Amino acid sequence: MDNILKEIAQIDSAEEDLHKLELLNETISQVSQNVKKQNEEHLQNITSLFTEKIKNNPGYNKVVTNFIDKYVTEDKKEEAKNELFLILTGELLSVFKGLNQSNCSIM
Repeated sequence: MDNILKEIAQIDSAEEDLHKLELLNETISQVSQNVKKQNEEHLQNITSLFTEKIKNNPGYNKVVTNFIDKYVTEDKKEEAKNELFLILTGELLSVFKGLNQSNCSIM
């Protein structure tokens, strides 16, 4: 009889532990989703800022305009210009990310 009571107690304890783990997993998932959302918002803001800075930079603007005038048809120029600025923004952000990671590795 004692063995049965011990096993029932162990089962109850295991179920309680399982319930706690499920709640912990749910909490971690919620926090993870919040962090992903915040990261996406930060990336969107950074991308917008960099794109605007690049568009306002006369050097980048001249290079992009020259490229667009040479290789893109008239009806697609505005779309191509926006896409090219986004590509340049992505490349610059990658460079800064690489610099940041190498800086952290050195320290």
